[in-house]
Parts: sequence; C-alpha cells; structure tokens
Amino acid sequence: MTQSLSRRLALGLAATSLAGPAFAQPAAMPAGPIRIIVPFAAGGSTDAVARLVTPGLTQRFGQPVVVENRSGAAGSIGTDAVAKATPDGLTWLLTFDSHATMPALLPSLPFNLTKDLDPVMLIGGAPYVIATRPDKPYRSLTDLV
Repeated sequence: MTQSLSRRLALGLAATSLAGPAFAQPAAMPAGPIRIIVPFAAGGSTDAVARLVTPGLTQRFGQPVVVENRSGAAGSIGTDAVAKATPDGLTWLLTFDSHATMPALLPSLPFNLTKDLDPVMLIGGAPYVIATRPDKPYRSLTDLV
C-alpha cells in the first residue's frame, strides 16, 4: 500500500511540475497604441527604419504602432521621454549609435542609460563611409592616411 501511495504521489508531483511552464508565460501586451520614439528628426535613417518595421509590428501585436520623432540634444530629449514614460511596455525607443556616446558628450543627462533603459534587440546596422569628390587623388583609406 505504501509503495502504491508513493508511486501515486510521485506521479502526481511529476504531473504538477509539468503544468508549471503554463503559468510562467509572459503577460499579455497591454491594450493601446505602441509608441516608437525616435530621438532624431523625421526623414533620417533611424526614422526610416522605424517606419519600415511599423506595419509588421502592428500586424504582430494587433494594435496600432505610431512613430513619434522627438529630436534634439544628440538624441537625449527622446531618450528621456522613454526613460520617464509609464512602464507599461507601450513606449519604445529606436535609436542609433549616438546612444553609446551620449554620456560622454552630455555628462548631466537626466536619465541613466544602463539603469533606466533595457536593450531589447538589434534590428539593423549601418556602415560608416568616407567619401570625397571624384576629382581628388584619394582612392582608398591608405591614400588619406
């Protein structure tokens, strides 16, 4: 009798532990429009990327996604808006490399990049290019240096 009770108890515990992951699912996306804040002027490359991903995000989440440009102060105005937004998951920041240099250029930021924001994903990359007029003698970086 004790052996069958132990077996039943073990099977019951195993079945209960299998149900655990079902309760550990992430919370549903809150209702309402998602705002992607771009901390640069409309028409730039970061703005273009935000507008390219918006239709897919709208379809994926089933709710509107709006791009909002908040330019100024090397991107810190828009970044500050996201850092101070209600933490409901509906306000996102889409930024570029200036995000990494911001603390060095503006030491008195009203937010802390590492404490107030969490990186979620890298959605693209862009090359930096050095270009000159075609009538210059430079044809490579070695010629310039």
